[in-house]
Amino acid sequence: MARVSYLARREGRYYLQVRCSHVVAGLLNQPLFRTSLRTADYRQARRRAAECLGWVYGMNDSIDFAALFAKNVRQLQTYLSDPLPLSDDRLFARRSYEEMLKNLNHRAQARDFDPNASEPSYRALFEAFVEQNLEAETMLRQREKMAAYEQGRIDIKMGTSRLSKNRRYHIPI
Repeated sequence: MARVSYLARREGRYYLQVRCSHVVAGLLNQPLFRTSLRTADYRQARRRAAECLGWVYGMNDSIDFAALFAKNVRQLQTYLSDPLPLSDDRLFARRSYEEMLKNLNHRAQARDFDPNASEPSYRALFEAFVEQNLEAETMLRQREKMAAYEQGRIDIKMGTSRLSKNRRYHIPI
């Protein structure tokens, strides 16, 4: 089976690694965009990479910070239209995108570019996006806790039914 070229593995973990265009590399001060996919499982890494590739490749067409932030405003609007609850992989992609936007914002401001000047709705969209990510993460953790609780109940029922079948052990209730 062929390996995906934009997945790199370091110390047992998978990373998304995409070469930036010359213009974007100059804006970001790095020739490669690299982010950890936070998994050692190849299948999960492929799913997470697929979720991230849309916005990563979308950035490569930009010619300056204004065009880059215009594309990011469109991507934020797309993400904000996602219905809740989100899948774990989708939430991961959104969190990675959030981190990339924070870094991009810092780099743009270091070069005296104000994203709000070219895209007035950027700050409000970004704040709504971060809030929605927090809400989605809370919902996902609640679902995980409920699933673990239900699994614990099933395990207890199975354990007590096995003990009750064996007459030597009697559990007073």
